Amino acid sequence: MVVATPGHTPGHCSFYQPEQRLLFAGDAIGRIPFNMSIPGKFVTTDIEEAKRSIRKLAEMDINTLCMGHGDPYIGTAAPALHQFIKTLK
Repeated sequence: MVVATPGHTPGHCSFYQPEQRLLFAGDAIGRIPFNMSIPGKFVTTDIEEAKRSIRKLAEMDINTLCMGHGDPYIGTAAPALHQFIKTLK
């Protein structure tokens, strides 16, 4: 399933496989070096839209999260993502 996740770029998409609870978030979320991070403001076209996209991803039933940068979260994706969205202002 394709999930629109604009913000980092206008047409950014993520990809979700619900049967395996697997999410490929691309550059919507990063893990640099050990914690989740939002794409840097200098490479993001709309930071507020990027935050909305991350919140949308957090509503999904995920177990594994693969990002464009950093190691994946395997088995711990949902709690880590829920904790991360608490830090978004």
